Amino acid sequence: MASSRSVAPTIPLTTTENAPHSFIVHVRGVPVLLANQAAHAVRFGYFPVSPTGYRSFCGQSSISAADLEERAKEADQERARALHRLRQAKEIKARTPEQRFSAWISLEGALSSAMNQAYLAPEADQDKLLREIATSTEVIKPFLAPGYARPSSVGAAWTEEGLTQTIAAYHALCTRVCRLQARLAQRPVNPDAWAALVEALPKGPGYAMLVPTVLRELIGAGEPAGIEDADMADKAEAMTVTPVPASEPEMAPEQVVVAAAALPSFGCDPRGQYSLF
Repeated sequence: MASSRSVAPTIPLTTTENAPHSFIVHVRGVPVLLANQAAHAVRFGYFPVSPTGYRSFCGQSSISAADLEERAKEADQERARALHRLRQAKEIKARTPEQRFSAWISLEGALSSAMNQAYLAPEADQDKLLREIATSTEVIKPFLAPGYARPSSVGAAWTEEGLTQTIAAYHALCTRVCRLQARLAQRPVNPDAWAALVEALPKGPGYAMLVPTVLRELIGAGEPAGIEDADMADKAEAMTVTPVPASEPEMAPEQVVVAAAALPSFGCDPRGQYSLF
């Protein structure tokens, strides 16, 4: 990957209530908006600073090009750890229902971590992560049988019915990722490929897969799966955040500034902590 460029040696992040400062910088060739003591993604695609499209710098009065590159390296390591963790979880051998339950907990956590890392990963890493998730269908298949995995004591946290439903939801997700990979091989990537995946994500308490705001803005939060391509194309045209295929020339800084200005403001709670998703 290319090193950071077009970044001032030290970039002030101080803000005032009435006139917050913001800057568009390029980290590894990717535009990043620095505003309100945080880094924000301004387009869907690789985001070098974090896997969420957001990275807080609260408590720091300035950030340097070297600091941004260090955070990009941390994100590289996080992706590598998530990939390694999933590969290891898929190799766990267990003989008893109780051991299989422990193996499932490891696999579920690894799948969630890999999915969270995949959205805004560089293309090569995204492909590896999605491939490992997609090929998890065979590993999950035996767990679909009721009683194959069972906690040592069934209680409010884990019932047999709840466990079966959870496993089925992850199996469906991995199957959906298989389809997503096939569609991502096409160029340009249509937003509805990601919309279908997001619709298939397991929902509710206990699920740790959270979709970054920049992706939700692209596909339209809450849209049902199965939307027609033509309708989705019309919707995508009206959105403020648009996909940028890897082959497309990079946007000029002034264009990125205009696009960033059109983005919705990030939510802030009374403590000054900004919404990640």
